Amino acid sequence: MSIKLFKRSFHIYHYKDNYFALDRKGSGLYSLSKEAYETILHNKSEADIKEIIREQCNNILQTIQMLKDQPPNTSKDQFILNGLWLGVAHCCNLNCSYCFAKKDNYLSDNNLKMDFNIAKNAIDFLIKHKGSNKNLNITFFGGEPLLNFDLIIEVLNYSEKIEKETGAKFSFSLTTNGTLLDKKKYDLIKDKVEIMISIDGTKEIHDQNRKFKNGYPSWDLIMSNLHSLKDYINRLAVRATISDDSLNLVNIYKNLKEMGFKYIFFTETVPNTSDNKCIENFNIELLGVVPA
Repeated sequence: MSIKLFKRSFHIYHYKDNYFALDRKGSGLYSLSKEAYETILHNKSEADIKEIIREQCNNILQTIQMLKDQPPNTSKDQFILNGLWLGVAHCCNLNCSYCFAKKDNYLSDNNLKMDFNIAKNAIDFLIKHKGSNKNLNITFFGGEPLLNFDLIIEVLNYSEKIEKETGAKFSFSLTTNGTLLDKKKYDLIKDKVEIMISIDGTKEIHDQNRKFKNGYPSWDLIMSNLHSLKDYINRLAVRATISDDSLNLVNIYKNLKEMGFKYIFFTETVPNTSDNKCIENFNIELLGVVPA
């Protein structure tokens, strides 16, 4: 169910014995006690709700103090890792309508790229803290990671060296907007990296949401790149970002399927309207592409 709480729209729900409140406008997900959940569910007074929040905050503060009083764990194996994400490029050649990086306070340096020393140190850190894990994953992310393609090749080569020295086995994945994924780049990484391309389903929706910084649409260039990779398209994954302006999952799914994609994923943006039925509509549309 959805209710208005403190002039903001929340969706509250429970799963098994866990209770949550999803802030639809701020995209925050909050864990609730059963008491808080039932209080909100039954629309008790604002004073009752504030009192429960106050009690829960006090419990959190007491827990923090208890953790502070405990002696630090000096073990070399405080945590075990099985992978890492490398933000190889925070810059991007697109200006997507829903991108969080459009905010004024997000990375004032528009040309920020990772250098090899940072990537090497991150991989060494992963090896140091992998414990008994032999299978490790590295995800290349951005921005648009292919803007730093030379670094990706360096990481692949260094990881191959580490595999021989340690017996570890790396797998790699990459999410790209597809504008720079030509056959030459693909041939260099196809046997090592799982690739996911962001395509918003149809030309009309895609070009509305995913334009270059000069305002020029990106669909035609991506389709040209995919045509050169037509023999491999069933090995590529595709992800469509769905907003309330493009909520027609069945048509989007069919279009991507007809293009030859075998692995199709959807992700939803934070609703940009006050329509409280947006999440419900998304779930209903999603049922249309799930096999019976």
